[in-house]
Amino acid sequence: MIHKPIRTIEKAIDRLVFRVSNGRYEPNKTDLEAINFVIEWSNNCKLSSLKSSDLTKKLFIKLFSDELYRAKGDPHKAQKYMGEILEHPLSFYEEQFCKQFDDHTVFNFLDNNGIDSNLGVGFEQLSTEKQKEFEDILMAPDRSDKIVKSLRNTMAEFLIKFSR
Repeated sequence: MIHKPIRTIEKAIDRLVFRVSNGRYEPNKTDLEAINFVIEWSNNCKLSSLKSSDLTKKLFIKLFSDELYRAKGDPHKAQKYMGEILEHPLSFYEEQFCKQFDDHTVFNFLDNNGIDSNLGVGFEQLSTEKQKEFEDILMAPDRSDKIVKSLRNTMAEFLIKFSR
């Protein structure tokens, strides 16, 4: 008899179910619980994958719609824009996100303290304490690792929340 290698979780489960139900092997309660657990886990993985795929589709459609608007309704231009976006590695977007996050921190400080962020007008009117605070923001050590970690946690939370 030629042995065919098992290449899918379904085939593996089918084989285990056959082994414990063929009458020659007497499975105990724990064996049956283990097999049922593997079957349930496999089914949940499939369901989760489908839902995750739906989330990806939703985000893709939203982004494509935004690019279609940017392309003034030209679907070919929108597809070109999407291609340009998708060709970059994930790390590119993580780095962009970190820079934007840091920029927002600076702009929020300026806005909250009545400084025109475009012109820098009013900076000299800040108290010495506020000037020091602003300097600390500008000179802060790179926190990209923490920002990316937080971003990834946020993505995981959204995947969990909206994959139900």
